Amino acid sequence: MNTLNEQVNKRVVYEDDKYELILPYNIASICSIAPQWCKDEKIKEATVNAFKTGGVTYIIIEKDKNKAGIVHDTKSKIPLRFGGEYALFDPLRDAALNINWYQKKEAKEFFSDKPVLIEKLNIPYSLKERLKFDMPFTEKETIFRKE
Repeated sequence: MNTLNEQVNKRVVYEDDKYELILPYNIASICSIAPQWCKDEKIKEATVNAFKTGGVTYIIIEKDKNKAGIVHDTKSKIPLRFGGEYALFDPLRDAALNINWYQKKEAKEFFSDKPVLIEKLNIPYSLKERLKFDMPFTEKETIFRKE
């Protein structure tokens, strides 16, 4: 439980043994979650710019790879409320390649094998995308198609 003088800088939206999805509230929390993003000024600036944009910005941590990235919902302004258009940005790699936050890559392929995160973020997939990314169908969906 937080006392009145404690400051909460982030909200853990989802966590399991492989992934942690975090909604940071300020630059201090971003730097505490991913300190490697704040060591170099160019990378820190790219990270801050990604978080200043409209929409909702999360940090996703891949625990087994000890890697973090930015997941940006460019459509929704309410965290976890609506499924938006998600994109990924890796400040370390992308800033080194002079890729700006607005040139992020599509996130659907990354999330295609992570059903719990798909559900949590309300990511919509079309039939074409599900086939493209070789996503399995549930038994209920399979039975519905047979009828």
